[in-house]
Amino acid sequence: MTVVSTVPIESSAAPVADPRAPAVRFSRLLDPGSAVPLHEDDDSGVSAVRGWSTELRPSPSAPTRG
Repeated sequence: MTVVSTVPIESSAAPVADPRAPAVRFSRLLDPGSAVPLHEDDDSGVSAVRGWSTELRPSPSAPTRG
């Protein structure tokens, strides 16, 4: 006879965030804590934030255009 447990197995691992999620993608692009949403989350598939990225910010010694 086969014994089957009906007790759900609980995982101690934290859920993994979807790498396609806008919040995850913004967190990889922008400096920690710098992202500020420009609108409320909805189901439109569009997200806009403003924030800083050290990698994209010009250095003080970089030549300026103009």
